[in-house]
Amino acid sequence: MKTTLQNYRSFFLVIFLSALIVSVPVARVNGLEYLSDEMACVKLSGRFMQNMVEGEIEQAFSLIEPHFPISRQQFENLMENTKTQLQGSQGDFGNTLGYKFVREERVKDFLVRFTFVLKHEFIFTKWRFIYYKPSEKWLLNSLNWDDQAEGLFQ
Repeated sequence: MKTTLQNYRSFFLVIFLSALIVSVPVARVNGLEYLSDEMACVKLSGRFMQNMVEGEIEQAFSLIEPHFPISRQQFENLMENTKTQLQGSQGDFGNTLGYKFVREERVKDFLVRFTFVLKHEFIFTKWRFIYYKPSEKWLLNSLNWDDQAEGLFQ
């Protein structure tokens, strides 16, 4: 069991690093919607996490798509990689038990990062949403997740 988990973690790390590339913003011409304030950002992240708990990965991603200025291809890759990893690892991760909000961090008045943990029976995954306020309203700038505890403990 331990070796299998280590193999999955190694594979997971490769997928995570590819997902980081996806988190670099590229302006999408049509359909971009700004969020009014930080409360709207944290609520969006919470709704995303609740959909993940319910196994509704595509629904979760459809919530954030209008607020996430990356190319359609990058968005599809992130969603498909997430689905593949979570569904393919369910036996090792166990059932999803719920999620917890962990922390809010900010850089001045234009960047905020919300960290959540998605709880599974045997392992957790850490989810980070970074929102950016270029002027008056907010956009999702990046979303990444992994199974590492770094950054959770202070």
